[in-house]
Amino acid sequence: MVLAGFEVWTKPGWWELPQSILPNLLGFSLAGYAIFLSFGSEAFRLFLSGVEVGKASAFVSLTTTFMHFVVLQVLALLLSLVADFASRIVVPASFPMADLLPCIQKLFWLICFILFCYSLTSILASVIAIYRLVRMFDAYSRRSKG
Repeated sequence: MVLAGFEVWTKPGWWELPQSILPNLLGFSLAGYAIFLSFGSEAFRLFLSGVEVGKASAFVSLTTTFMHFVVLQVLALLLSLVADFASRIVVPASFPMADLLPCIQKLFWLICFILFCYSLTSILASVIAIYRLVRMFDAYSRRSKG
């Protein structure tokens, strides 16, 4: 994604892309997490706390996945704002490292754009977490009926 978007992130104004996408995605993520917390009964949440996924419970594992997703989105959004604000600063040519600033700027833009792309691709982890939740709810429902 970073290579394909080279013409985007190497030019001023690239930050408009994450600033237009991430607030909506962040709202969707938080709404999804709220639905996850309200999903099922108290007995189902206790069931999730008892199911182990690795070293943690399924409840903690699902919460961690959502938390990771939200933190990535917030960081990517904040860094895009910093890139936007920093682009408006006029540096005098007499500044000691004025020659290096364009290279430092492009490196910062690259890091910001990588984080933005990573936050988008982490959607898959959240979708998988939701799928696991649905499968666990199905197993719980079948067990409680039988």
